[in-house]
Amino acid sequence: MKKILMVALNGSLLSSLDLNEYEVYLLEEEEIYYARPERYQYPIIKDIKFGGYQQSNGFLEQAIKWHKEIGFHGVVPGLEYAVQAVNTLAERIELSRPGKKAVQAFTNKFQLREHCKLANIPHPDYKKVKGIDEIFSFFKGQPLVIKPANRRSSVGVIKINRFEEIEPAWQECISVDEGFRTVKTRNLTWEYIVEEFMEGQEVSIETFVHNSQPIFHNITLKRTTEGPHFVELAHTVPAPISKDLKEELISFKEKLLHTLDTENGLFHSEWKITEDGPKIIECASRAPGDYIPKLISIAYGFNFYEAYIQVLMGKNPQVNTDYCKVAKVEYFNPPEGIIENIEGIEFLRDLPQVEYFDISKKIGDKVKPLLSSMDRIGQYIITSETHDDLSKVAQQINNNVIFTIR
Repeated sequence: MKKILMVALNGSLLSSLDLNEYEVYLLEEEEIYYARPERYQYPIIKDIKFGGYQQSNGFLEQAIKWHKEIGFHGVVPGLEYAVQAVNTLAERIELSRPGKKAVQAFTNKFQLREHCKLANIPHPDYKKVKGIDEIFSFFKGQPLVIKPANRRSSVGVIKINRFEEIEPAWQECISVDEGFRTVKTRNLTWEYIVEEFMEGQEVSIETFVHNSQPIFHNITLKRTTEGPHFVELAHTVPAPISKDLKEELISFKEKLLHTLDTENGLFHSEWKITEDGPKIIECASRAPGDYIPKLISIAYGFNFYEAYIQVLMGKNPQVNTDYCKVAKVEYFNPPEGIIENIEGIEFLRDLPQVEYFDISKKIGDKVKPLLSSMDRIGQYIITSETHDDLSKVAQQINNNVIFTIR
């Protein structure tokens, strides 16, 4: 039986593991656990202990003691805010890990930008800011983006088109609240950057690294809202892009990983394909969200999450580098208002290409403005043999699943 320590809950990862092969021990912030204890009802979880890991090493001594009792084979972060803690612990107990230099850059967008500048990896113009006057001076009449440097994903990321938008955007950025996902009983420190807005198609690259060598790359095509908030609306795996562009993206990704001395892990990076070529948006040292692991598992025919666990156990996982299907997740995006009716549910149930769908709202519920991924109301996952067929199926669904809003 393989014994895995997970720091912070990741339900999708837990659901992907075989109960007959894995035991998971969970370390969580106490206040986050008690905010929603029903979230932790997974039969694979053997035990739960509490410890401070968000911008804290308060968990460390207890986790080391726990390891001496259990003998963990690997340590995995469930969420972004556990990445540094996991690397620190894995180093102390001599388990596989991404590496300190990599984790420092991949958990702070300013540090990532600074590294990319030194390593000659294309990136947007940027500046670290502590106040609104620095944003005023950076603005030159062209669209820009402000964002927290050390929050997860797109939380607090806001596009600014005009000078008069700067002040309200800044106030929103520094006031963002992630609810129960971050601790409130101690102060967390947030940093901020401003950077040029990059026009172009967005993609992500998911890479496994084993013993400092990349062993698997997938490129995901992404579609987001136009702004001022960037909410992801669809992901396609693998991305239907040219061979030359794929090779260029992977070359930049491998350069990034090599120059940051990555050791073992999963690295999820996001890029814009600008008129000047690919430029990096960010990179994380953890599993991606938004069903991307499920899409990769379907498209390439292996358990993506289990491969991630195996890498963190120091093993070379059996992965397929060639895809056998194409897969897509698309999020429903009705306008704001009250739902009067939802048509097309039976159509979704009967369509053979639909792997999964879910709608979290019902008739009478309110659809909020799409300000973050937490405002999305549902999604569907589809598969096909070709990208053309996949697009046709998605269009069929979008034509038949209709939300009536008042």
